[in-house]
Amino acid sequence: MSISISQTLVFAGSLLIIGLLIYAVVLWRQVFVNNRKITELQQQQRQQLLDAINIITRTMVEQDLNPTEGCIRLKVLLEKLDPELLESKEFRVIDQMYLRSREFATHKARRSLPITERLIQDQQRETLEEELKQEIQKATKALSNLSAAYKLKQVSEQQK
Repeated sequence: MSISISQTLVFAGSLLIIGLLIYAVVLWRQVFVNNRKITELQQQQRQQLLDAINIITRTMVEQDLNPTEGCIRLKVLLEKLDPELLESKEFRVIDQMYLRSREFATHKARRSLPITERLIQDQQRETLEEELKQEIQKATKALSNLSAAYKLKQVSEQQK
């Protein structure tokens, strides 16, 4: 009788191990699928950021967007895309413009300023834009090529 109890326990243990193995495979598959979805979402987000950067740089080149506003928007997008880009020599001017223009009133605060103060801030902003104009133009030109560079990087990462 002890043989049948031990055989029953071995059989039950084997079923338990097989059940746990199947469960582990199901969980591993879910992890794999989730990782693929995360990668796809990250690629979509990166592409949306690159598209937004391209639109802003194009409007800056066409002078439909002033350099101060463009740099503020670009700084936020570049921080989301790759914060190290703002530390690079060619894009550092975007961060400089952002930091130096933070003191200017915007939106409701700007509307509440007396007109003379607004004119003073406009003059300061225009002076700052003129001072950094060439560097900003170089940065926007380099940013227009950024999308192609990231696509090449993405392809090389997929091949690994």
